[in-house]
Amino acid sequence: MRYLILLCCSLMLNACAQPTSNDNVATQQQQVTQQLQQFLYGASVNNAEAHDRFWADLQRQPL
Repeated sequence: MRYLILLCCSLMLNACAQPTSNDNVATQQQQVTQQLQQFLYGASVNNAEAHDRFWADLQRQPL
């Protein structure tokens, strides 16, 4: 299940990504990776706040 969520989020981000510089892409990838890791850890300990925080952060990021 964990990998399915990761795959869906990755596909969604790739589909909505706009062309940007390599530095900006690397920074965005690091941020998304960190957010996904926090989300997955929160899900593993059944933390509803981690779930809410992940989706709130995702909505604030420009696509």
